[in-house]
Amino acid sequence: MTYSIAPPRSTVPVLRILAIALAVVGILGFFSTLLPIFTSTIDGADIGSSFDSDFSDDDIDMLKASELTISLGFYDWNSAGLLAAAAAPFALVLSGVLGAAQAIRGGTKKLMGGAAAVSVVALALALVTALRSPVTSVEFDMPDMSDELSDASNVGGLDVGLGLIFVLIALAFSSAISIWGYFVAPEAPQPS
Repeated sequence: MTYSIAPPRSTVPVLRILAIALAVVGILGFFSTLLPIFTSTIDGADIGSSFDSDFSDDDIDMLKASELTISLGFYDWNSAGLLAAAAAPFALVLSGVLGAAQAIRGGTKKLMGGAAAVSVVALALALVTALRSPVTSVEFDMPDMSDELSDASNVGGLDVGLGLIFVLIALAFSSAISIWGYFVAPEAPQPS
């Protein structure tokens, strides 16, 4: 009487877990595109001193106590020049759809490879967007402003927003999961 010891079979294959993770990361990453890419904050004290003759004292005090925040999102009309604004949501939706399809029907190398390629390209574009702030290409001129205000208005600059940070994280995870899944996935069966 011989007994053979077989390796334990997992109930959920690794590829299915990767596909589910890819779908979840893609969907959560897509919802993070609703947050701003860049934000800029201007202190009211910087602006209030230049409008002394145009407003009442109460209006100027209210303006000096305020703060202006400008946010640039993935879906704003003025972010159309940013490649990450188009590539990141597309890559995250594609990752979510491909992950869900593979979780339901089983994965193949081609699907994981496609998700990996799109995620890596979108990650590269988002990284370039994060590193190259568009603040250098924005100029404005207001003749009624004092020289003090013109110098102070450049202090705020643009800060990387939560949307871009979360999208970078989601694309990094999506790329890693897709690449791992590509190496784990079996070849697609050839038609006979």
